[in-house]
Amino acid sequence: MGILDSLATAILVKAGHKEADRMFNADYIPELDPGIIAEAQAYKSSGL
Repeated sequence: MGILDSLATAILVKAGHKEADRMFNADYIPELDPGIIAEAQAYKSSGL
């Protein structure tokens, strides 16, 4: 896991996304999180 993944995971945990806590879910990968993927697609399709 790279530094950006570490930062993203730490931010997600502090924002209340318990599934991103690597202490309890060692297999968590931010790039494969369905919520992040859905939000990224929504952003892309928004035209911003």
